[in-house]
Amino acid sequence: MNPVSLRIPPVQMPLAPPVPGTQPVEPGYKQFADLLVDGFQEVNAAQNSANASVHDMLTGKDVDRIEVLTSVQKADMSFRLMQQIRNKLVEAYREINQMQI
Repeated sequence: MNPVSLRIPPVQMPLAPPVPGTQPVEPGYKQFADLLVDGFQEVNAAQNSANASVHDMLTGKDVDRIEVLTSVQKADMSFRLMQQIRNKLVEAYREINQMQI
């Protein structure tokens, strides 16, 4: 009697999808996180500039009032824009978190 040989082929598992953030970035493109950090830094710089111009005006330095008002408005608008972007990101995160798989 011949022995029965069972040969089971190895199971081929599909490769896991690449983890976001680990893929190489093409030159000339920035990561999303880098774009956010750059945006935060620009808003912070605008607010610091506006604070400095208000400080200069209040301490009696020769500063044009219109330039002070413009810098304060610019800082306010950039802050509001960044706040709206943050709200949209939080909303998108919540929607993704509530998705059923």
